[in-house]
Amino acid sequence: MPQLSTISGTAAGNTVTVSNVSGTALANVGSAALVQAGGNNILVLQAAQGSFKAFTAVCTHEQNIITGFQNNSTFVC
Repeated sequence: MPQLSTISGTAAGNTVTVSNVSGTALANVGSAALVQAGGNNILVLQAAQGSFKAFTAVCTHEQNIITGFQNNSTFVC
C-alpha cells in the first residue's frame, strides 16, 4: 500500500494552510497527503484543480492515524 507523504502546515480555527502546494505531494488532482499542523494530523486531498478537501486523519474504527492512500481514491489505516 502506498504511504501518504507527510507535509507541514499551519492550522487556525477551521483553516489549514500549506505553503507552496505545487512543490508538495498535493500538486496534482487526485493526490493526497498527511498534513501535520498545530499538533493535528489532517488528511488533505486535491479533489479538483485548486479545490482541496480536509478530513481528520484518525481512523474511525481503529483510532490510529491513517497513513496509506491507494488507487488515488481510498485512504487506508
